Amino acid sequence: MNLLVMKRFVFALLCSTFVHAASGAGQETTQAIAKDAGLDFRWTGNAGFEVVLPTGDHVLVDPWLDSAPYNKLTLDKVTRADYILITHIHGDHADDVKKIQEKFPKVRIFVGALSAEPLTKWQNLNIAKLYKVIDRQEFEFDELKIQAFAGRHTESTFGNYCHWDEQGEMTHQSWGTMDLFHYLITAKDGTRFMVWAGTPSVDTAYQLRGLKPDLAAVHISPKQDFKILSRIMNSMEVGVMMPHHYDAWPTILRKMPAEIGNFPTEVQPLTPENVIEKMMAYVRKTLSDAGTKASFFTPEPHKWYHFDRATRKVSPTGAPA
Repeated sequence: MNLLVMKRFVFALLCSTFVHAASGAGQETTQAIAKDAGLDFRWTGNAGFEVVLPTGDHVLVDPWLDSAPYNKLTLDKVTRADYILITHIHGDHADDVKKIQEKFPKVRIFVGALSAEPLTKWQNLNIAKLYKVIDRQEFEFDELKIQAFAGRHTESTFGNYCHWDEQGEMTHQSWGTMDLFHYLITAKDGTRFMVWAGTPSVDTAYQLRGLKPDLAAVHISPKQDFKILSRIMNSMEVGVMMPHHYDAWPTILRKMPAEIGNFPTEVQPLTPENVIEKMMAYVRKTLSDAGTKASFFTPEPHKWYHFDRATRKVSPTGAPA
């Protein structure tokens, strides 16, 4: 092969490679911003969400349904369940897992590896489709990919201590405090839904850096450091941030009035009637002042919404077919 032929060959090869790469990049961009990309969801109350994937599969997060004392969404209103993600096995996150499994026997259940046995004993679960989760583990199915990240439970004002039952075993409530996970759900169209639980700490900003969830359901507590929470949201590069778990505050303050003192002085005086309005306004302002880049969306309990990935907009929608 003479020099001229070789130059032409190399030039053609480079052009072919460039066109192929450009074509691939264009396909990825088109896929990333496809008009029909996105998912439907509803806040079921407390820390619970029901997410409907583009494939039609339903994911339940921390389901507290029939036994919930507020914002109750009863199990008869749930028409399908393919996956259950449990961040931790406290009663207000996992109390109705057994009932859901009985109604939907093929549902896959994901829970921390340390909590799997206590949960099974507590609710007498069928373990055939129980998945024990460890830090940074990935599970991929035809409909979605699930990634798990270890976290820490919000610190109690009474101190966090282990409790033991009559047989000398640690209670499921104690395991719920010790064994907590965040989850990142990635749908087949690329839409990413983050379930963030627990307490914000600096190490979490490094742990979850660059995950880029389009939508993140975020636990909100008056005991959190919102500057660190803002740092975590920015480190993850969250698109839309949704608060949850704050609807418990009125009930908590009615049962334990002394808890009012654990809320920031900026929102005092507080009552069970005004705690949500005043505290959520404070949270939004504090996160904004801290430089949080994510937009803030507060869903109404039980109402269905559609998240459009191309525009990163959330809008009301009807119940899935």
